[in-house]
Amino acid sequence: MTKRIFYLILALSLMGCSTIQNTPLRLLSGKGPIYPEALQDSNVQGHVVLRYDVNAKGKVVNIRVVESYPVGVFDSAAVETLSSWRFSAKVVDGAEQPSRDVTSKISFRLSDDPIEY
Repeated sequence: MTKRIFYLILALSLMGCSTIQNTPLRLLSGKGPIYPEALQDSNVQGHVVLRYDVNAKGKVVNIRVVESYPVGVFDSAAVETLSSWRFSAKVVDGAEQPSRDVTSKISFRLSDDPIEY
């Protein structure tokens, strides 16, 4: 009898663990980078690496430029792009959690593949 109760409690405990949802941070929406109009005729290309946080509601906050090439040329366009992004916050043990120090590289090219995240 004691063994049955032990196994029943163990089975119920394991079933409870399997219902806990954990999911990673996911990009839901946002615009791609807009190449600055003043630079379109100059054929200048480059990239900006941004570090930022995503709050528990999925909004991008605390945006920092950590690298840019050419320096300062595309920074404001990259920050504007990133500000439009919305995420599904990561879920740990069933609760939405903020994400800190997320890094994305936004490239400004006159061809495809402008975003790496």
